[in-house]
Amino acid sequence: NREGNSPPLKVFLPQGGKELIFSLLGESGRKRMQEVFEFEVIKEGEEQVLEDFRLAFKRVIHPGDTYAVKVECDGKAVSYSSDLEFEIEITKFIYGSSLFICESTFLAKTKKEEVAHLSSFEAGKLAELGKVKKLLLTHFWPNVSREDCLIEAQRAFSGEVLIAQENLRLEVK
Repeated sequence: NREGNSPPLKVFLPQGGKELIFSLLGESGRKRMQEVFEFEVIKEGEEQVLEDFRLAFKRVIHPGDTYAVKVECDGKAVSYSSDLEFEIEITKFIYGSSLFICESTFLAKTKKEEVAHLSSFEAGKLAELGKVKKLLLTHFWPNVSREDCLIEAQRAFSGEVLIAQENLRLEVK
């Protein structure tokens, strides 16, 4: 919801992303989205600079064009995985991040190989290999215990593991 003369919020997405989002909305929803957001197509490897923030994008393994994003400012970085299959390659992208926000859809014992989502153990393993400082788990399957996700990720990651929740605020160090 924009106030006064504030500029629209930039949304970076892959080719076809805006069309996909708009296909899910009615006419009034599409109109409102265009009032509030400015959509910009990005490509893998492309960087964007917004004031003091540098954003980098990396394509991940998932149906359709899906990107992870890394936001850097003042020598600190926050990386976000989006949905993805387990791939070691992303550890280079997230390497040394102050915070890695990672999807944690399943537990290792319930994950099926053909699913393009991570288990909590895999999220922890990526965080460990990427030498990030903190791991924030998100994107939980409804019937999966968040406490079990936390425990599973802690088995793979030696740093601090947190569970995403509404209104959570973190200081990035």
